[in-house]
Amino acid sequence: NQTCVELLGYTSREEVIGKKVRTVHLPEDARKTYLDLLTTMKRFPAREMKLFRTDGSVTWVMLSATLLEFKDGSPPEIQGTMLSIDELKHTEDKLRFAKYSAESANLAKTEFLANMSHELRTPLNGVLGMTQLLAETALSDEQKEYVQLANTSALSLLGLIDHILEFSTTTAGQAAMSSEEFDIRKLIREEVSWAAPLASEKHLKLRCEVSPYIAEKFWGEPRWIRQILSGLLSNALRFTARGEIVVALSARIDNGASQLITLSVRDTGVGIPPEKQALIFEPFTQEIGRASCRERV
Repeated sequence: NQTCVELLGYTSREEVIGKKVRTVHLPEDARKTYLDLLTTMKRFPAREMKLFRTDGSVTWVMLSATLLEFKDGSPPEIQGTMLSIDELKHTEDKLRFAKYSAESANLAKTEFLANMSHELRTPLNGVLGMTQLLAETALSDEQKEYVQLANTSALSLLGLIDHILEFSTTTAGQAAMSSEEFDIRKLIREEVSWAAPLASEKHLKLRCEVSPYIAEKFWGEPRWIRQILSGLLSNALRFTARGEIVVALSARIDNGASQLITLSVRDTGVGIPPEKQALIFEPFTQEIGRASCRERV
């Protein structure tokens, strides 16, 4: 038909009639596969094929064919259809390029995070070293408390930098999970300690509610818990104008060998309206001026 004529680059049907499309337009390797399948299966299942037009350019088609054999002894015929898929192949190429670009950008981001993590460690280790030296000098009790808080905050920041490095190795497929024994009560006390002076400045009451049924020791990655709690406390301090902030730790399920606990931060701030609550789990999204969230670990 005329569509086939135009697809292959001819000007009229008369130029095509009498020619074997497979011989003129199919690549040699595809031609053999085409004939082998027709001979053995009497059909050529639909598949993507590359064809050469009369001017030598390439066109992509979805090609299918059937071998027709006649009982009256007439020569067999091949009846087939070709569907142009040039636009589809063009779209595939664009998507493939977009995927390559995205992977390249992700690799660059991963390398940047890894390099920055190492660079940030150097001055931070200097801060930790100085606070430790300062702690060994003659200090008042109040000064010792401030130095301890500075040291705890620096250690928390160092843990965050380690998490950034862990994230970069995760995207590179090199992450290694690590666990350690920790005291969650001590962890909460340390995080509340740095928040207490800030709460006092705003005349906010900051208190802890820890269930007596919480186990003494847990096994896991305390830095993740510390990072979550630090984020929740920071939001509560920022968006609570008056009232109180409560850090609560309760046991939900206890089967002896393990314990499911809930760690939450409550505040008397303005809160987040229901229609905005789902947005806080979206990347780079913040509901400005409102904070009241709960995190389960």
